[in-house]
Amino acid sequence: MNDIAAIPYVEAEFDKDGNLSSPVSLTSGVTDLFVISHGWNNDAARARALYENFFTSFVAVAQPGDLPGRSLAIVGVIWPSKEFDELVAVSGASESAEGSANLEASDEKSRKAVALKLESMKDFFTEPAQRRALDQAKSLLLDLEDKASARRDFVDRLRSLLDADAADKEDASQTFF
Repeated sequence: MNDIAAIPYVEAEFDKDGNLSSPVSLTSGVTDLFVISHGWNNDAARARALYENFFTSFVAVAQPGDLPGRSLAIVGVIWPSKEFDELVAVSGASESAEGSANLEASDEKSRKAVALKLESMKDFFTEPAQRRALDQAKSLLLDLEDKASARRDFVDRLRSLLDADAADKEDASQTFF
């Protein structure tokens, strides 16, 4: 067990299927437990930095005697929230594009960069069907500029990587699926 700002800290790390990677244990006598989780687009290092900064600030504003008789502990949740905006970033968009992307089919450098990103996504999407979908999407790159059917198929291949049952009106994923 490590400490953050003199508060005992342990991690609960989960895999992509939501399974806890290893048991979490706390020292005896803990009266108050903080469980903190990062959001999307944070890797483990960013999550740890977030937790460190948050609880360092928390302790900095505390006054002596604020919590008499209390024993605090922190569980930092680490989960795979891989950044997929890298796929957009390699597509040749300028920094001023504000999140938009433009893949020029005639731009071999952009096409190769997207192909490499699709290949790197296999680190996250490890099932055989998911890997096939990524390979199929990659095979469509040459036709994206000229064929609407290739663009639809490309998007469908990427969409197939995700669980449609997870669609929810709250995050507009129903529209995505």
